[in-house]
Amino acid sequence: MVAIRMKRRDVLFSLIPAMIVGFVLLVSVSLCWQFHSFKRIYMDDARRNLEQHTHFFQNVLAEDIAANQQQKINERLARYRERPLRITLMDAEGHVFAESDNDANVLDNHRTREEMQKATREGIFVTRYSETMKSTMLYHAVRLENGWVLRTSIPIDAVKPAYNQMVEAVLLSLALGGILVFAIIVYLFKRVRPDFVNLQTAANEIANGNLDVLIDPPRAGLLRELSNDIARMATQLKAQINDLKRLEQVRSEFIANVSHEIKTPLTAISSTVEMLTEIELTPEARTRCLDILAKQSRRLNNLVQDILSLAAIERRQSAISQNFECVSLPAVIDEAISYYKEEMDRAKITLNFQPSPLPNYEVMGEHRLLEHLFSNLINNALRYANATMFTFSITETKRHLKVAFSDNGCGIAEEHLPRLFERFYRVEKERSRATGGTGLGLAIVKHIAILHRGKVTVTSELHQGTTFTLTLRKI
Repeated sequence: MVAIRMKRRDVLFSLIPAMIVGFVLLVSVSLCWQFHSFKRIYMDDARRNLEQHTHFFQNVLAEDIAANQQQKINERLARYRERPLRITLMDAEGHVFAESDNDANVLDNHRTREEMQKATREGIFVTRYSETMKSTMLYHAVRLENGWVLRTSIPIDAVKPAYNQMVEAVLLSLALGGILVFAIIVYLFKRVRPDFVNLQTAANEIANGNLDVLIDPPRAGLLRELSNDIARMATQLKAQINDLKRLEQVRSEFIANVSHEIKTPLTAISSTVEMLTEIELTPEARTRCLDILAKQSRRLNNLVQDILSLAAIERRQSAISQNFECVSLPAVIDEAISYYKEEMDRAKITLNFQPSPLPNYEVMGEHRLLEHLFSNLINNALRYANATMFTFSITETKRHLKVAFSDNGCGIAEEHLPRLFERFYRVEKERSRATGGTGLGLAIVKHIAILHRGKVTVTSELHQGTTFTLTLRKI
């Protein structure tokens, strides 16, 4: 198959010079045909003009010829001495009676001339070389009623320069065409073909999955651009494949984590149900089992809800446009706080706003999702921060609004911060499960921010507190 492709490629390289040769030959044939047409038109026009002149002088000289007025005829013809047109009057024996360009007495007898012998009343045309004029002439001869012959002629050598130029142009075209074809053949097989072969080899390697193939681009030309484009394509394909592998790994890890997270409450529920159905329990033990069932059911329900929420948000991220509306940031924050007001009061947490009250800044977004984002941040702080103060602050830049949520709690070690927004990542796994956390809260926060074309970042210091900052575009 490779040999067949190479043969076709070489045929293509040979076909290009052949097409150029054909084009040069076509131009040459066209030039010859055009000159032939020009020569034919030129001769037809010359014959018409010569015939008109012959008939004109036949009428003008008729009376003088009948009266044998040689002097008068010579005077009339002498007016055309400096012109290309030559007029000759010969008697029936071929003696020149009068001539426009020469003295009739010095001219030879013309009875052997072709036009003299073939002349008729209607007139005939003869083309021949004239020894007298030293030029090729076109003759028109008419035999008069008295047997004399009136002849007009013009030189037609004027066509020769054009013919010679045409021949030179054709030969030059052929020579230049041959040089051009030779140069193109050398260029194609010495410069283009090797680059083309290298590029095709690299493309085949890429098609076979070798994305690390080295593409050596030509120094210049379209193939250089094509080589660079193919190299970029290979790099992008490699990046996409790596992304797909990474996504596949994330998916596998996600499925494993989901399976593990679901397995824990299901195992607890299954074991508790077996105890309730197979063992005789005291009322106190039965109550504890029911509490376990309720707690693990809530945990399982929360996990399923968070998984569904995260999947729905990720699906929306691929949409071209979102049905967003103007949302008041203080209103969203107030609603998120209201869900945890009683829990914050029991934990004796102080709320702080900077500035106070918060300015009524608005962004384009979805109220429910932004409220979900801040609810998850508050819930996360309540479960793990051991804080006594929550602070909300809003700052404005030229293009963005930044909403910061801070606590003065235990803080998070620096090694945990880069992975904090990963699914199911927990700083303290046992404590997180004990408090009922699903491990998806901060992942949901991250993807809600991305959906709103924003981002969320975190800074923290042990025993000093943690700050989550949401950055959104201004309207």
